[in-house]
Amino acid sequence: KALLHAAALVLALAAVAGMYLHGLANEYTAVWESTFIADAATLRTLLGVVLGPAAALLGGELPSVAELEAIRGAGTAGESAARWIHWYALTIALFVAAPRAALAALWRIRAARLAVRLPYRDTSPRYFARLLATSTGADRAVVLVPYAFEPDEKARADLAARLEDELGAGVAATWAATIAFGEEEDFAVDAVPGGAEVAAVLSFSATPERETHLALWRTLRERTGGTARHLLLDATAFDRRSLQLGDDGSRRAAREAAWRRLFADEGASLLVHPASPAEAPSVSP
Repeated sequence: KALLHAAALVLALAAVAGMYLHGLANEYTAVWESTFIADAATLRTLLGVVLGPAAALLGGELPSVAELEAIRGAGTAGESAARWIHWYALTIALFVAAPRAALAALWRIRAARLAVRLPYRDTSPRYFARLLATSTGADRAVVLVPYAFEPDEKARADLAARLEDELGAGVAATWAATIAFGEEEDFAVDAVPGGAEVAAVLSFSATPERETHLALWRTLRERTGGTARHLLLDATAFDRRSLQLGDDGSRRAAREAAWRRLFADEGASLLVHPASPAEAPSVSP
């Protein structure tokens, strides 16, 4: 909207500038004809509405009925168009340029505020994340913070890919140092780059506990200014053990339900990798 008003402003100013520029090289005369206005008196009334404010501000006076009658028709000599150009220019400035400039400025200010304050990630995070990724073509910066286990390189790549699937956009992943068990409320977080999100990475095999995992999440949210939005659970080891035990998946469902209950009121996007036991890598005997 700001750009729309700015473009209209430029168009109006260009029209005014064009009148003055052509007036320097050409002699314009003012005459009038009309299909619908039958007499000069009616025209003067209309001119009083349209050009009257500009004429009053410039200290001039609109032509009388007799003066208008004298310049009626293309066959008359007319009069110099200088004052008419001034009136039209000021009218455009009053009723087009000034409002458009004000609206462009107001919408630009509002756009700047919305860019900072619009809670799109809270209202519909996946939709807007995909929309922004499509429109900008840029990867989303995410800082991943593992807790109580150290993912290997393959696991890190798989977890980043799982996050990309969820977000619908490329992820520029940065891995932070692992937070050790027992340091859930006593750890330092490196400065998060502007615009980056933070994701906690936990082992799905662990039994979810309020005193450890939930305490870690709340501390992480507090120390990252609320940019921690995702919680990645690595279920690779859990699925391998379940496969060896011939488990039918009920243990996994119960464990996932326990994780979701623990974080139900925390505003966390909880992602399990792999999404189902069927996607887990097979184990050779």
